[in-house]
Amino acid sequence: MVLNAPAATALLLTLTVTAGCVVDAPEDMEELVTYGFAHFEDEPRFLQATGANLVPLVDESFDEITEGWRVDNLTSDHLAAAGVDVEGDLHILGAMGAADYRHTLDEVLPAIIHPDKASVFDSYLEYRVFDETDRDCFLDRTCEAYRFSFEQRTEASLLGEAASAGTKHYRWIEPEDGGPAYVVGRSLLPDPIEFTTDLMEVFQQYDFVLLYPHGDAVRRSETFWVDALLNDDDIPDYFAVEAAAAQMRTQAGRIDDFLDAEDAR
Repeated sequence: MVLNAPAATALLLTLTVTAGCVVDAPEDMEELVTYGFAHFEDEPRFLQATGANLVPLVDESFDEITEGWRVDNLTSDHLAAAGVDVEGDLHILGAMGAADYRHTLDEVLPAIIHPDKASVFDSYLEYRVFDETDRDCFLDRTCEAYRFSFEQRTEASLLGEAASAGTKHYRWIEPEDGGPAYVVGRSLLPDPIEFTTDLMEVFQQYDFVLLYPHGDAVRRSETFWVDALLNDDDIPDYFAVEAAAAQMRTQAGRIDDFLDAEDAR
């Protein structure tokens, strides 16, 4: 087949545009979560690629992840991509956990982004949401994204009470293969968390969440990156990993129990 000049130009343009749309997401779980974090506000294709690679990896190693899984550190470049101003070359320890809910995504999601958590969860002492977009529109899947700022005071076990503030952002993602939609989330807490004890210092904290349909319910993977000191020393890897896994299991249980008891919306 011989193409004339206009046709050849059109084909070249098509190939160029198509090549520019290719997303080369990492293939290992440890790097995928930092990739998703950094590209969270980019075009949906970046998070489509993240989910396409991450979901089967989480399913394959689910039992191990529920016990805690070490992932790549969050760097200054990742934070800069998220719009967080940083000083120096940071490498923040990352740990991943996973948990299954007993309810569907449409049931779980309203509880996760509940606007008055202090009234429904014992672990929250105070919780305030502000500068939020349309929550109901997001829950109805009419809006692709939901974001808000928050201030909270929570029970932190041996650490006493913890006061923190930050922003959260959630997005619906439609898989390219036509599978069921899933939700990704990112939290930014760039300021220190204030504890009522001096056992631990947390200078900044971030997370990346994936919520996707699994069987008749929903599966969650969540990665935490924490810049902290424990008793004036760096936090050991094993402590961060185990803490992330335990927090995941606790959160999922609380939400399932709440949903069993009443309407979360």
